[in-house]
Amino acid sequence: MSVVALYDGRRKKIAVTAGTYMSDVLKKACEGFGLDNIERLELRHKDKVVDLSIPFRLSGVSVNAVLEVKEGANAAQSDVRVGIQLVDGRRVQGSFRSSTPVIEILVQLGIPTDITLNFMRRDLNPHEFASVTLQQLGLLTGSAMFRVKATPPPSSASVAPVAPSPQTTSSSVNSIPSARPSYTETISPGTTTVALPCPSVEHVIAADDVDMHDATALAPPTVLSSYDALQLVRNTCFDAVSTDVVLTLMKIVCNILSKPDEPKVRSIRAANPKFHDAVGKHQGGVKFLQSLGFQQLTNEGDGSSTSHFVLPEDADTALLRRGLALLQDQADDLRLPPTSRPSVVVPAASPVEFDAYKAVITRVQAQPRGLSVTEMRLEDLKRKEEELLAMIHIPARNPRVFFPHERNFRTLAMRELDDMQKKTVFQSTVLRIRFPDQATFHPKETLAAVVLHLNESLADSGRRSFSLYVTPPRQTLALDGPATLSQLNLVPAALVYLQWTTSPVDGALSHVGSYLRASVVRNTADA
Repeated sequence: MSVVALYDGRRKKIAVTAGTYMSDVLKKACEGFGLDNIERLELRHKDKVVDLSIPFRLSGVSVNAVLEVKEGANAAQSDVRVGIQLVDGRRVQGSFRSSTPVIEILVQLGIPTDITLNFMRRDLNPHEFASVTLQQLGLLTGSAMFRVKATPPPSSASVAPVAPSPQTTSSSVNSIPSARPSYTETISPGTTTVALPCPSVEHVIAADDVDMHDATALAPPTVLSSYDALQLVRNTCFDAVSTDVVLTLMKIVCNILSKPDEPKVRSIRAANPKFHDAVGKHQGGVKFLQSLGFQQLTNEGDGSSTSHFVLPEDADTALLRRGLALLQDQADDLRLPPTSRPSVVVPAASPVEFDAYKAVITRVQAQPRGLSVTEMRLEDLKRKEEELLAMIHIPARNPRVFFPHERNFRTLAMRELDDMQKKTVFQSTVLRIRFPDQATFHPKETLAAVVLHLNESLADSGRRSFSLYVTPPRQTLALDGPATLSQLNLVPAALVYLQWTTSPVDGALSHVGSYLRASVVRNTADA
């Protein structure tokens, strides 16, 4: 299998396997193109950055795909949180640049350089430490964990027990043999086997117990500094757990600094579930409190004992502030937002007491002679006004006499000629004369009442089918509909038009135009 690396129009075929890491692909591409700034380069596949820390089978890149070698968009290097887990389970961590080689990380963390590291199922041998950087492993930001591989015991020497004799086998089934057993150590193949004495089981256990008790009795209690205690928390806990520890310790210190005279915040019950889950069960958290001056006291009474962490009243406040500064540094390292961190609350100044019924004697002195404050401000405003008026330049008036031929006047004939040129000429005009007929109705009535009133007002000879409509826009009204005048938006007043829908009969042509009854016409004339 192979992929094609593309750089500046040049192509290079690179052989890969399923387990080849993409960082090795970038390294081979840079060697093929003669590039030495590998820290600033990255691989792109279909305009997407390829993760250099994963093997080829997990990268999603197909065989014979084209990978572009380009300069990274984030050329500015950022810090990477690196943690190394030792064989005994302890962790050492620190922040380094992405261009830092592995050997420099081991030297700064105080770890031997003759070990083998494992990162994402990839083994890094000692001869690779000087040439492999974090960026080549695909680590540009964030955090990563390396693990030290345990070296197997040397295979040149093996220990084999000597088989007991048949005579002593039966007698030593239910009893401890008086003679000490021995074991053989094979030096090399083909050499003689040497029998070495081995101490008895009881003697070994007793010796171990004596050594353990002596070491426990002689070992002084370890007192860690605040920085070492926080490092112990970070080395033994994940970042999520370290976040809870740091926030809880910050809350404790901030409460003490905010309320230094309150004894409640200086005492913490060790059996408190929240305190125990966040700080009490972590050795580094307890050591940090002890470094600030906390003392663990036990109160016995009624057959039960209660343990408390108490800070004496004469504790050094500067030590608490230094501890809070160290916690702030750890919070920055854990990328905790400032809004989620506890802060020291400065008490506000107490208000001045005022008693309305208490006599207060005040000596009132006479005002000094001269201008008052108001008069001084008025004088300043007047002076500024004079300065502004002095800066204004009034333009000079230049009168001029215009001669008749220079005047832009137009006569009446000239204006009428312009109006005639702009006037539109029409061939005909249409006039519709509307009679002022109207009637009053209730808003809840329907159009049926309007139709009934029209039928009563029209003459019998000129009665024909008609329709009613409103405009604009033109909308024909349903004469037999259930809608009221209010629902038809004909309230409070409206103009309704009547339109004949049928032609008059031949005998009624002479009466066209006399639509109303004679009584209606007489009432209108009398009014």
